[in-house]
Amino acid sequence: MKETDSLYDELGTVALDLAHHLRRDAQKAVEGMGVTQMQAYAIMLLTEGHTQPSSLAEAMGTSPPVLSQILAGLEERGWISRHPDPQDRRRVRLELSEEGRAFHAQMQEHWRAASAPRYQQLSLEEVHTLIRLYRKMLQAPAVRL
Repeated sequence: MKETDSLYDELGTVALDLAHHLRRDAQKAVEGMGVTQMQAYAIMLLTEGHTQPSSLAEAMGTSPPVLSQILAGLEERGWISRHPDPQDRRRVRLELSEEGRAFHAQMQEHWRAASAPRYQQLSLEEVHTLIRLYRKMLQAPAVRL
């Protein structure tokens, strides 16, 4: 076994453990807000520019039928709307409503509160470094086995 194998194994273990803890933090953040984690994730991704259902489904790692159910729940609450794409009328664009943006802001406050104990252990320099490294890792192509 190469030294890198051992390091990559440890990194994978730590990353999975952290992902589990962050998922629990996210669950705490949306608890009592009347949304599922997937609905909250969809709202977050919409604010980041994933305005087409296909892009949103891919980013969320979900199927179009599941995404359709998620979006229906958000639409019923008046948090999103669907509009024809002005460049291609066959496509649909999703847009957060004013109420959806207000809910997103509230959700962000809950997320900050839920994640503060974890993030406050880091210096600002460490936070900047982690953001840079996470973005670098996210750029790697997905591997299919």
